[in-house]
Amino acid sequence: MVVAVVVGLLTAVPGLADVRRRFEHASVGWLLLAIAAELGSVLSYRRPAGQLGLGTPKVRAMAERTPLSKRDPRENQMSKQEFVTRIEQAPLLDRLADPLTAAVRNALPAGPLKDGLSGTWLGHPLHPLLTDVPIGAWTSSLMLDAVGGRESRRAADRLIAIGILAALPTAATGIADWGDTQPKERRVGLVHAVANTTALALFSGSLLARRRGRRTRGIVFSLAGAGALGAGGYLGGHLTFALGLGVDRTAFASPPTDWTDAIAENDVSESELAHATVNGVGAVLTRYEGEVVALADRCTHRGAPLHEGTLCDGAIVCPWHQSIFRLADGTIVQGPATRPAPRFEVRVRAGRVELRAARQLSSAR
Repeated sequence: MVVAVVVGLLTAVPGLADVRRRFEHASVGWLLLAIAAELGSVLSYRRPAGQLGLGTPKVRAMAERTPLSKRDPRENQMSKQEFVTRIEQAPLLDRLADPLTAAVRNALPAGPLKDGLSGTWLGHPLHPLLTDVPIGAWTSSLMLDAVGGRESRRAADRLIAIGILAALPTAATGIADWGDTQPKERRVGLVHAVANTTALALFSGSLLARRRGRRTRGIVFSLAGAGALGAGGYLGGHLTFALGLGVDRTAFASPPTDWTDAIAENDVSESELAHATVNGVGAVLTRYEGEVVALADRCTHRGAPLHEGTLCDGAIVCPWHQSIFRLADGTIVQGPATRPAPRFEVRVRAGRVELRAARQLSSAR
């Protein structure tokens, strides 16, 4: 960053001591704005003008001279989307992401530790909840640097330390979630992790510099860390809101509310899993204690087809990440899933199995 280089020189060159001292007593609010502007310019990597219908040399030249504030906002939006799409489609990242996620899965097999980090006990992923602590602490520290004055310096430093400590469990929960991702999510998640790790390193450097009496250098590190944190947050938002990571994969399904024919009764046995579709929604069926039972076929965790799973002690085991759901009511026996499997009500008429959405399921949603 240009700002970081300039201020770093002021800090490092002994001959500029007077300038450095004057800077330390000045407000650093303008630096916050400069960092935000630099981050915005990175994320607003411009789409070539010809791809927006600006194909002639004259129009392209006009586009190059147009200030960012007056350009079509669609251009910046598309550029950010293209930026993330390039990450999603970069197989080069697999060379690092694939062995790392394999190592995560080996270190965190299905079980209590994985469930705890995934948020099975909470009812939704734990990682997004924990991110508020380091982000809030570091942002508050920057605000105190900018407007708090000398009396708030100790508080600003303590907030940085709190953010560093909170970043460790936050990273652990994120790693646990990342181990169960598909290629696109995995690649974006890797870059997301690199950005956040960079932020952690920069804020750690900031705290160290402050404790050594080099406050200006510490502020610069904090500002650079905020830029990395913003980039990581942008990619984290993309993982959730664009790729659906951590979202219940059955949340938008619309199972029938009226009895709907699904499958012949003779096709459902007690030792096997059968598959049927009602109203465009997949269902997995089997017999449990002599009765036909049915759950949504998509695992709520990552959307695996449950009919390809296995039966075990009155429960169904997901074929991808070994989440276990009780056949009787879809509740979770073991994660990493955080949401129960939606249940269907079942009735048998004239040798045919009919299904409809369970009433308590719709009210729970």
